[in-house]
Amino acid sequence: MSLSTSSTPYEGDQHRTDRRQWELDLQRYEALRDAGWIVHRVTNQQLSRPGQLVDRVRRSLESRRLTG
Repeated sequence: MSLSTSSTPYEGDQHRTDRRQWELDLQRYEALRDAGWIVHRVTNQQLSRPGQLVDRVRRSLESRRLTG
């Protein structure tokens, strides 16, 4: 069984409004994906529905386990 490594960064409004931050975030997510990580970007609205967020992350990890 292979293990998946995942990251769940919080995307605060500054990640959208600060162009430099946005560019750095994109570079970081690309590097993580290139290294085999699963990246689940999360917003404040998504944090207000934790059950849905947990389900989304679980499905993603299960999918990776089944295909990877």
